[in-house]
Amino acid sequence: MNHQNKTIMDYSNLKSKTIFDFCEDMRILRFITKQANPNREEYKKTHNQEDCVFDLRKLAFLTKDDNLGSALFDISPEIIDWDCECFEFRDSL
Repeated sequence: MNHQNKTIMDYSNLKSKTIFDFCEDMRILRFITKQANPNREEYKKTHNQEDCVFDLRKLAFLTKDDNLGSALFDISPEIIDWDCECFEFRDSL
């Protein structure tokens, strides 16, 4: 199931954004943050820019958002070998 929002997403200035700017699905946010009740303020306190970009990459993978994935690849061109847990979670959506 593709969870992409059908509205036009703003992928500019991704280095200043977090998963909370692109996702409201608590199931996905819990999976990524490993927190029972994820919230933006707590997340920002505990995650640096590199962590946020990595989590945005995970969000793009889980939600099959190719546009977000491409925009992130433009920032930092690296390939991530996701673990089985990510594949299983994505398949469960």
